[in-house]
Amino acid sequence: ASSIALNYGPQFVYYERFVPLGWQMTRMLGIFSLIPSLLTWIGTWMMLGLLCVPVVGPTLLGWLAPPGWGLPDDWNAKGYAHVYAEVTCKSSAPDAPAITATAPGVDRATCCIEFVGDPGNFVTSQCVCEAALSLVLNRSDLPPRSEDGFGTPAQLLGPVLWKRLKENEVRPVKMWTTITTTKG
Repeated sequence: ASSIALNYGPQFVYYERFVPLGWQMTRMLGIFSLIPSLLTWIGTWMMLGLLCVPVVGPTLLGWLAPPGWGLPDDWNAKGYAHVYAEVTCKSSAPDAPAITATAPGVDRATCCIEFVGDPGNFVTSQCVCEAALSLVLNRSDLPPRSEDGFGTPAQLLGPVLWKRLKENEVRPVKMWTTITTTKG
């Protein structure tokens, strides 16, 4: 929805993958980074399968996570989330040199966002609160609404939300980008 609303273009492609070792270690390991991902995936499915067993599952779930139990605050504080995105597209320069005989020149952008705190608790609540504060306190700075009145947070809150997240004094969010363009 955001890619259409923000005019990313028809060639926009989005990929996502799970990197249990973090994106920096995954880049260093290259193809071997599949091993920890596969082991985590297999372990998760084995645990889910065990929880589906009629008597064992509810007993195990009641013992591991009884009702009303949550992560301790110090565990939540030690958590973090690193979101790394890389976008490539055909170069906007009309006479950009080809990378290979069959591949056109490309423009590439990377973005890394680092959140402090457990992604399921602290980061989610921080994003929800900052989005609500953006709507209340920075209404005049928001981008114009979409024609149908619906949209994603990126479309509806855009730079206002990013500014609030980056300038937050309690848990600031770090973000950096690099853009590489092919010069024609």
